[in-house]
Amino acid sequence: MTNVMNIQEQNQVIEVALSRGYINEYEEVMYMYNEEGSGLCGVLTIIDYIEFASISAVRAEIEDQLILIQKENKSEDEMIIEEIEPWNNDGIIVCKEGAFVWDSVILDYVWCGELIRTVRSQMVQVVEDVTIDYGYEEIQLTKGEEYTLENQYVFYEEDNFPVIMLVMKKEDSAPIVLPYDKSVLTINNRDFAILNYTSSTTI
Repeated sequence: MTNVMNIQEQNQVIEVALSRGYINEYEEVMYMYNEEGSGLCGVLTIIDYIEFASISAVRAEIEDQLILIQKENKSEDEMIIEEIEPWNNDGIIVCKEGAFVWDSVILDYVWCGELIRTVRSQMVQVVEDVTIDYGYEEIQLTKGEEYTLENQYVFYEEDNFPVIMLVMKKEDSAPIVLPYDKSVLTINNRDFAILNYTSSTTI
């Protein structure tokens, strides 16, 4: 007899926890890695074959920035650094020890929860400002906008030329269907996370 839940049972437990508010919905986070030779990096998708960076490595980088600020402010050089640059300043980072947010008052990362699971979504990002005819109306796409890719299919024009169509959706808006033009749209993966905020500890 074993107490280990299978995947289906785990999913059921998580869905119940979501419905009762024990854990939050999927959200965007930055996953932190510390690769030898290239140093710290923050990405929006999980790299399966690399372990998460430790929060101590992330804090060490902040310490280096603070030391540089002190040196610059004491010197007579024209360049004055006024603020440090934390990773994902307005969001959440995920490290080996859990999820953290930046506290601009104490100038440190504060533990905020544990990573429960992730779901991979495909996101469509607008590369250039463009106006597209959409039936009886025009759609204005702005550079930097992001949509969730709901679906895609192939449409054949009159000359039998295949066109990839993207079904795209923004939060709280109806989906739109647009032809895939690489000069205007790019498709990227994004791993959204479920975080458990119910525990409390100091790391």
